[in-house]
Amino acid sequence: MPQPNPWTLEILDASPNVAEFTPVLDAYYALQIPRLKAIGGPDVDPQEVIADFWAHIDECMPPTGCFVLARDDTGIVGCGALHPLGDGAAELKRLYVEPRARGTGLGRALVQERIAVARQLGYTRLYCDTLKNSVEMQGLYKTLGFELCGPYPGDGTLAVFPELADKILFYTRSI
Repeated sequence: MPQPNPWTLEILDASPNVAEFTPVLDAYYALQIPRLKAIGGPDVDPQEVIADFWAHIDECMPPTGCFVLARDDTGIVGCGALHPLGDGAAELKRLYVEPRARGTGLGRALVQERIAVARQLGYTRLYCDTLKNSVEMQGLYKTLGFELCGPYPGDGTLAVFPELADKILFYTRSI
């Protein structure tokens, strides 16, 4: 018999608590920035991208987006956002799973939950991006029916860092 998930998912109706969530952002960027530098990307100041996250979090909140937190008995162990793009499309952003929760299916559950919310909100197409050396994300997106595509209008990463276009893979799928 399958084991119950050691985590629960929560769709937020308001922005995450800054004090509780900033350490998660610190961990997310502590993973992403070295990966970015490893493929020749710029040395990004984590405090700048964290400030940008907080400046734009409302774009990922209801009624047009969502932010999903995963929690276990120790606190937040994962997250993901759904950001509207217009014309029936949205993008998946900020998928992160704490090391202690990896291998539990949490990353897949966070993507599937945001796909379900996107359907409920009436979106018909999803987009996402990931660094070219993020092989686990590439595998996850492929197994969930995403296909490679080119850069898409409104991509949140390219809006902030247009110089990263050749260091990112872009994915899409209809829902």
